[in-house]
Amino acid sequence: MRKDTYEEKDINSKLETYEWDDIWVIHANDEKRDRVMLIGDSISRGYRHKAAEALSGDFYVDNYATSKGIDNPALTKTISLVLAQQPKYKVIHFNNGLHGFHLSDAEYEEHFESVIKFLTETYPDKKLIIGLTTPARERGNTQNLAERNHRVIARNRAAVRIAEKYGIAVNDLYSVLDGTNKYHCEDGIHLIEEGYELLAEKIKEKVYEVLK
Repeated sequence: MRKDTYEEKDINSKLETYEWDDIWVIHANDEKRDRVMLIGDSISRGYRHKAAEALSGDFYVDNYATSKGIDNPALTKTISLVLAQQPKYKVIHFNNGLHGFHLSDAEYEEHFESVIKFLTETYPDKKLIIGLTTPARERGNTQNLAERNHRVIARNRAAVRIAEKYGIAVNDLYSVLDGTNKYHCEDGIHLIEEGYELLAEKIKEKVYEVLK
C-alpha cells in the first residue's frame, strides 16, 4: 500500500492521489431483464459477484465502484453516464463513506444529502436504497477498530438522518460486520469471501423488501 493514499492519511482535496472507476455490466446485450445497480467503493466491487448470484433468479446485478468521495465534482456526472447504459434498473443501492476524509462530518452530511437529492430527483422511477458503510479496522491488527471508525459511525448516522428525511430505505451493512474481525483482511478495510457473501445476502433481502 502506498503511503499517500486515503487508507494511510487524510488528504485535503476533493481528489485523491489515485482515482479510479470500475464499471461492471453483466449480460450487457440483454435489455429485457430488470437490473439492480450497486454504487459504492471497493467493498461494493467485492460483493457484486456474490450479490449477482444471490439475485440471479430475478435480476442482473451491475456495479459502479469508485474512489470518488461524496463531494467529488464528477461523481453525479459519472453516475448519470453509468445508469444511461441500461434501461431496466429497478433498484439503485448507494453507498459512499470510506473515501473523502478531508470532509468534516457536517460537510459530509451536506454533500451526501446533495447526492441523494440528485438521485431521487433524477431517477424517481427507481427504488433507492442507502447502504451504510462497513467498519474500518486497524491495518495489521484487525482485532481493533481503526481510529477513523468513529468517522464511519458518524457518517452512517448522517446517512440514516437523510434517509428518514427523504423516505428512503436503509441497508445496515455496518451491523453485519460489527463486533467481529473474522471477515476482515489484514488491511482492515476489505473482506474475505465469507464477509462479502454476508453483505450480498443482506442486499438481496433489502432489494426484495423495497420491491414488495
